[in-house]
Amino acid sequence: MQTRRLGLVAVRGNRWSVLLLVLILLLALGCRLYRLVPLETGLLYAQDADEGVYATTAQLALQGYLPYRDFFTPLPPVAIYLFAIILRIFYHPWGDPTGLMALRYASVASGLITVLLTYLTGRMIGGRWSGLLAAAIVAFDGIVVAQDRRAMLEAPVNMFSLLAILCYLQAMRRDQAHQEPLEEKLHLWVLGSGFFCALALLTKGTAIVPPLVIATAILVRRRWRAGLWFVIALAGTYVLAALVFLRACPDQYIKQMYLFHLLRPWDGTAHPLARLLEIWNYPWSWTTVRFALAGALLAILMGKKLRHRTLFWLVLAWAAVMLLLLLGSRTYWATYFSQLAVPLSVLGGLLWSDELDHTAPSLLDRLRLAPPRYGLLQLGAVAALLLAGRSHVALQYTATRAALEQTKPVYVEISSHIKQHLPPGAPILAFETNYTFLSSHPPAGAQEGSFFIDSYGEMLYRSLGIPERSIGSLLRAWPHQQRLGSREVFQRQPAQSHVLTVFSRARYAVLDGRALKQLTGD
Repeated sequence: MQTRRLGLVAVRGNRWSVLLLVLILLLALGCRLYRLVPLETGLLYAQDADEGVYATTAQLALQGYLPYRDFFTPLPPVAIYLFAIILRIFYHPWGDPTGLMALRYASVASGLITVLLTYLTGRMIGGRWSGLLAAAIVAFDGIVVAQDRRAMLEAPVNMFSLLAILCYLQAMRRDQAHQEPLEEKLHLWVLGSGFFCALALLTKGTAIVPPLVIATAILVRRRWRAGLWFVIALAGTYVLAALVFLRACPDQYIKQMYLFHLLRPWDGTAHPLARLLEIWNYPWSWTTVRFALAGALLAILMGKKLRHRTLFWLVLAWAAVMLLLLLGSRTYWATYFSQLAVPLSVLGGLLWSDELDHTAPSLLDRLRLAPPRYGLLQLGAVAALLLAGRSHVALQYTATRAALEQTKPVYVEISSHIKQHLPPGAPILAFETNYTFLSSHPPAGAQEGSFFIDSYGEMLYRSLGIPERSIGSLLRAWPHQQRLGSREVFQRQPAQSHVLTVFSRARYAVLDGRALKQLTGD
């Protein structure tokens, strides 16, 4: 009778967790679609210049032009494929507003999948309540929500990174439970981890962190056969996805994908301590950072009581290495935090873990808590954190809502003007290709068959002399490179001459704030 009663309690608990997960997903969808529908309203939501660059890159690829060879682009291969698939369904020569909004809605879908994967990751480590808390944290993080609403790379790279980590966590759990030992037979979870690591890496370069963390875990755990299959899956997927570019334009591909980012000037918040302070004070992500610290601390104090503590250490390493990468990178903007927010959310979920072994020792044993009271301790920690920071939680809501209501109608207005007054097919010099994509016009280029689509990146690329120098000489120059700001590099002769050449071939030019900054330094 007692066993039956416990079974009913478990079933009811599962039903409640499913209902809460569905509620979190619905609220997350509502946040991400807030003022993004209908299409005409969504177009007014503040666009990022990179949205135009990424959309135009995929659009040109659909028209038969080869990225990296025919034009400079910072967009990695898998990201090109993902964007091109969407734009092929909503195809219009040179792009149009429907194509941009389709990319934004696809990003929303990736963001929702990320919320679900965060729940699964948190549940695997700390149980269903841990998963629900982790999903809620990432679902309502203001920076994550804002990036999930734009045609950017953060949503898909977060999705692929989580899939890679989740696959390897599943492999670790099976290994620890002696199911399908990794040393004896091919493990599909390890192959899946390597596969998704490659997809993430070819979506955004900062996704180097998951493969580094997983490879380190494999070495520490001495799972040599698993390591072999991981490398095969990672390298094989990478080569297959990038093969067309590695064969057609290997030098340009390597220079634009990797060497440019090694040699580019510093931009954004420069000093690591200033970046760390900025992250700590983000009003949109107050709960993400505080819950992560509290959850990680509680998990450490739990020690062996946390049944899957080895999985926790992997996620903690993921968050730590990602933080170090963001602090040490040459450029940093607030939007980059989105990739750190995902592992932080998983750690935050551990503030409410129900996967505990109460017979194991821990630092909390001195409190002499009975097993049921551990749940009360965790629930109390969550409540205390929210109560103590209630003003900051309210500020996070206000700041996030303000970010979601931010509009920038100038793109739509200027694009409409171009459509009305320029003949179709007239090339345009725009320092933000949002204008050309929305107006369905080709971006101008320095010569026939080439295009100037990423003014920011290409001007730096040319002023640094990367196109003319060999890969070997660029690698040798990297450790000795002088620390420069982007404005100084913009003013160099190679970049300015290239812009003049493009200007001479354009029928129309859009000179906005970005153009003035890159041309005059003001």
